[in-house]
Amino acid sequence: MMTSSTLSIWLKEYGLSYTEIGLFALLHLPYGIKFLWAPFLDAYSIPWLSQKMGHRRSWLLAVQTGVLLSLLMMSQFSPVEERELFVIFGVLSTFFAASQHILLLAYQIETMEARTWGTGEATSVLGFRLSLMATGAGALYLASYTSWQHVYEIYAALILLGIGIVFLIPEPISPRKTGKSTSLIQTLYEPFQDFFFNHGGVFVLIFMMLFRLPDSILGTMPNLFYLSLGFSKIDIGNASKIFGLIVTILGGFIGASLINRIGYRKTLYWGGITHGLSLLMFLALNQAGYSLSWLYATVALEHFTSGLGLTAFFTYQMISCRPSYAASQLALMTATASISQTLISSWSGYLVDHLGWNLFFLLVVFAMIPGTCWIQKLPNIAQPQNLIKEGA
Repeated sequence: MMTSSTLSIWLKEYGLSYTEIGLFALLHLPYGIKFLWAPFLDAYSIPWLSQKMGHRRSWLLAVQTGVLLSLLMMSQFSPVEERELFVIFGVLSTFFAASQHILLLAYQIETMEARTWGTGEATSVLGFRLSLMATGAGALYLASYTSWQHVYEIYAALILLGIGIVFLIPEPISPRKTGKSTSLIQTLYEPFQDFFFNHGGVFVLIFMMLFRLPDSILGTMPNLFYLSLGFSKIDIGNASKIFGLIVTILGGFIGASLINRIGYRKTLYWGGITHGLSLLMFLALNQAGYSLSWLYATVALEHFTSGLGLTAFFTYQMISCRPSYAASQLALMTATASISQTLISSWSGYLVDHLGWNLFFLLVVFAMIPGTCWIQKLPNIAQPQNLIKEGA
């Protein structure tokens, strides 16, 4: 949020155009190429620190420290007068955050039983959304009383809480191989060879790009759309960040229940179709103008269906990887989804400037068709016993 949606509002207050703000989505390119260094996080340990804290926890400590320092430095520069330095530290922030994402996903799959992945992913969405509320609504509230630079300094300091928790969590026992006995080529090659030859990886990666295409096109535009209708930062914080959090969590746990009842394929279908149709509410809100009731209705439908679909989507990612290559294969899948989202989102402001809001939202609605159609092409993956109803 601090390098995407929340940042977009800060940039708008500097007077940047929608097109310029859209281009700042390129800050998230490290999320799209994180598979390049993920094998090193699986195979190599940090000298001395790994002996003291364990493999996963030592890496988590290192990258969280990197997030803290780079976000703090980012807050010290103007995105207009000192744009080069601002962008450099923004990219460093997302580099370390992307590395953290790799490690957290690997930690999740290494510490949970396979049959609990659906419910675990819903709980993960809960934690993720709570952090979004803090850096979304919380940041907007703070920005109403202090400068954006101070807001970013505060949130950089809050990363100390995450660093503290690293010292409390247990080190997982995993089947990965670490050390220097494996050659560099094997370290880079084996996880991806396994993924493509044993898991139908090409079809899976195409799905990673297509299923979230509507959200990719939306980018950071919803908050800017709300601002254009006259809603205040407090209105947006209450509706999109707090109320939206509640309905997203509800959608996530219903998605987990559906996975257990009808299987991940049907849940993906329902999630993709309903989320695409829910985006029609943006057109209705544009017609209604400044209306808090329509704002809340739009947020409710969009966030609920997003939570439902994303729980199934992220659970499928976990199903599709081998635990011994957890970081590398999960990084490849999430990076593929992220790189497409980053590149497409960078054009979202341009599309708004040239199409207008109504045509832009119609384009977003129709973007749900390719992803839902591609579900039938997903390979049947051998599941752990009692994990999911594969035939559903």
